[in-house]
Amino acid sequence: MKTYKAKALIPGYKLGLDPTKYYVGVPSKYFLKEKSIVYVIYKDNQMFLQGDTPVLKQETFKDRYGREEYTLNYYEYVPELKQVRFLVNGGE
Repeated sequence: MKTYKAKALIPGYKLGLDPTKYYVGVPSKYFLKEKSIVYVIYKDNQMFLQGDTPVLKQETFKDRYGREEYTLNYYEYVPELKQVRFLVNGGE
């Protein structure tokens, strides 16, 4: 399992998606394996993304130095606090 700390949430209107929801952009390199699990943290909230979670939008950008391109996968941000407690406490 990999951990990704989101710097900001993206309003849906900026992505052309549902304007009432917020989204998180996660680099595609975190999902190299189909069964990957990514633990996304934003401030005090957390959520889990699995490799089979549907990508709502995908965009490719050049890095700030113009050397390489990277791809962001956008997912709806839905923190799941109960799920985190369950996994951290070993299912208790």
